Amino acid sequence: LIIINFYNKNVIFEKKVFNYIEIKIILIFLIVIFFQSFFSIDYYLSFKNTLFYFRFLLLLIILKFIISSNKKILEKLHIILISVLIFLCFDLFIQFFFSENLFGMKTIYNNNSRFSGLFGDEYIIGSYLLKVLPVLTFLTFYNIDKLSKIIYLASIFCHIFIYASIYISGERSSFYLLFIFLALTMFSSKRILYFNLKLFVIFMPLLFALFFLNQNLFKRHFNTALNQFKNFKEISLFSEINPKERLYVYNSLFNSSIITFKENILKGSGPNTFRVSCDINKQVHPNLVKNCSTHP
Repeated sequence: LIIINFYNKNVIFEKKVFNYIEIKIILIFLIVIFFQSFFSIDYYLSFKNTLFYFRFLLLLIILKFIISSNKKILEKLHIILISVLIFLCFDLFIQFFFSENLFGMKTIYNNNSRFSGLFGDEYIIGSYLLKVLPVLTFLTFYNIDKLSKIIYLASIFCHIFIYASIYISGERSSFYLLFIFLALTMFSSKRILYFNLKLFVIFMPLLFALFFLNQNLFKRHFNTALNQFKNFKEISLFSEINPKERLYVYNSLFNSSIITFKENILKGSGPNTFRVSCDINKQVHPNLVKNCSTHP
């Protein structure tokens, strides 16, 4: 809202802004889920979310306007993002080596298998960095022909720093998704392929060094995952227990989803209402639904 007031409102909301196909798609989606909330089984839960989803559309419109009116802003944004991410990762490494970060925040894991850095008691820094990484990669290649040698090297360093930080965060899903992201982006262009190969060659020795520096992290990322897979495989293939009993939690959620779908085929039960419909199903169909959650 501050940005809207700073610029001319009429200019930002010119008709041509709504010619972008992605803005039209998001607008249609917002209208659909808003009106769907009127048929919800819990108005509060549905409107609590859908009423303010327009902020995403507003953000996109503002970004479209700012970028189109100032082409150099992406270069500045790239530099700011590199600076912020390097500081974030540096702080995480301080916590990794000295058990507390620059602001005295410590990890609650006694075996040093997870670190949170500036996120304090929320251990989400790995997923945060993974979500920001595509933006950094995009800005690097969008501005690549205009980058000075220093900024280009800083961008390479920032990418490697992020890879290492995702590993030391101890978030296994983010670590595995990182390799999927790298594999997928490699096929987008030769330039990105060569860039990623360069990063990979530099990152692997660093990764092996981190393996030896913290054995608990290594066990968390690899040993624990392998043991879980092995146990699940043994239970799934060799157990004589009925599959419904074996996977009763998941089976219960699947059943609840199917029941809710069958009873609300056209209009749905309302956005963000699975927890409510599941509780109802649990009472009506106690043999099929024994456990509930916020989503299926």
